Amino acid sequence: MNRIGTIVKYAFKEDLFAFNPKKKIANLPKNYLGRLIVLLWTYLFLGYIFYGVMKGALPVYINQGEIAMYFTTFAIFVGLIILLIYGPKIYASFFVPKAISDYQTMPIGEGELFIGKLIGAVLSFFDFFIFFLLGLFIYFGETGFDLSVLIFGILNFFPMVFVPYSLIALIILIVKKFTNVNRHKKLMKNLGYVLMFIFIGVIYYFAFSSGYSSGQSGDPSGGFWGKLSTSFAESLDRFKGVSNIFLQAKLFGLAVGGSILVKIIASLALIGLCLALGLLIYKLADRYYYEAVFENEALPEKKTKETKKKEVSLVKSSQFMAIYKRDLKIVTSNLMFLYMPILMILIFGMMSFTTGRQIIKDVDPNSLNTAYARLMTFGGSFLMGVLIWVNGSTASTSLSREGKGFYIFQTMPIDPKSHMRARLASAMTVATVVNLIMALVVGFLIKIGFVNSLMIFLGLSLASFVSNMVGVYLSSININTNWKTPKDLLQGGVKTIGFYFGSMIVVGILLGLFILILSLTEGNIYLASGVDIILVGVITFIFYRLARSKFRGGFLDK
Repeated sequence: MNRIGTIVKYAFKEDLFAFNPKKKIANLPKNYLGRLIVLLWTYLFLGYIFYGVMKGALPVYINQGEIAMYFTTFAIFVGLIILLIYGPKIYASFFVPKAISDYQTMPIGEGELFIGKLIGAVLSFFDFFIFFLLGLFIYFGETGFDLSVLIFGILNFFPMVFVPYSLIALIILIVKKFTNVNRHKKLMKNLGYVLMFIFIGVIYYFAFSSGYSSGQSGDPSGGFWGKLSTSFAESLDRFKGVSNIFLQAKLFGLAVGGSILVKIIASLALIGLCLALGLLIYKLADRYYYEAVFENEALPEKKTKETKKKEVSLVKSSQFMAIYKRDLKIVTSNLMFLYMPILMILIFGMMSFTTGRQIIKDVDPNSLNTAYARLMTFGGSFLMGVLIWVNGSTASTSLSREGKGFYIFQTMPIDPKSHMRARLASAMTVATVVNLIMALVVGFLIKIGFVNSLMIFLGLSLASFVSNMVGVYLSSININTNWKTPKDLLQGGVKTIGFYFGSMIVVGILLGLFILILSLTEGNIYLASGVDIILVGVITFIFYRLARSKFRGGFLDK
């Protein structure tokens, strides 16, 4: 037990390294004060969303006489987040050889190591516990303070988290031990990321969809939270069915929101389930843990046919194609290199989709075929594309993606123009494919016709070109070649905030200038659009010259 306790303490501290001033955390500012500000902002933002959701849901459950469902819903959301968001983290913390290789030399049992890391990780869910306390605050504000709810909520919170977290770890352990999944680790990891993106997309879809209703936002019968409450009311029976699947959520809801007798029985059942699951995991891990992690790690290499070496000339065209193919291969080799573009598409793409669908419902279908509507579609798509691609440009990390191999571009006689244009072309290839898919999906779902779908594609493509031109220049600043995993290259902290507010400022300037010229010229939309296009062209040209100068100067350390 002493060994398990030691591992629990270290695993707990490991998950809290972001709050340790001596630790450097990827995607967070190096400055400790800046890091704390970013973390505080994140918790305030998520807390606001959570407060609104639970505040809108509680009256529905009270009216239906389903108090336990209020806490069950919270537990379901926690379980879903663990299932779809924490899966990759569990894999990286428990089943990557580098994460546990140091423990092999210590007098620690495999089961002790596994269960210790598991308990420590679960205890680090203190942020979810803060959100739970916020949910209790909302509940007490509506129904009055109840000491039993507070006590049983605290008692059952971590068992509720332990069940789904440990189940995922157990499933991965069994799959890795008794299948040949180690031969397809990259595929399985990418599938996990796909599930995570789907989950995030569903959240943003319903978040933006529920934002359109009449009434004031402070009125429970209208506005965002009012419609959210209505949505919960309409799907209450569905949630009852889902809660039967998430057994720990059902037990947690009953243990906190039921009668005293029900609370005691449900608490004993949840804690008993937690202990039984923990004992099972301990026994299996003590026998199979190291085998599951290290077995089949060194797989035999596939035999490849010998190919004749081809002479490659160092002319500009060959340099362009070589760098273009190399960069495109790297950026598509791991979904984490595309994490920011996909995330921005889910956020701003869902926003534009729900907004566009609402606009289409409110206008005459015949008006969509006018030149005015097509120009507005192009302009709106461009502005939305700026928000997507400034924040999610693959070009902004193109040089850093080379890692240690970047020394090639520091030493070889590579033409600066070919190099820069190859990086831009690679980023534009990714953006063009994504833009085409978005235009086709939106055009098909909203049914706006071929020409308007084409306008969406052109608007997104122009925005991605401008954004990637900016990204090519930014990629040459503070090049990071010491990263270990693609996650280390994700925008984070102050950089993310800077990109976000920068894109919002650009969109605000273009939109404000457009409206100003419309008002001064009595609605001359063509002149207003022309001025914006000229301004965009000037911005693009400025960053083109900056990037060309930067690439021409080279990348040797000064």
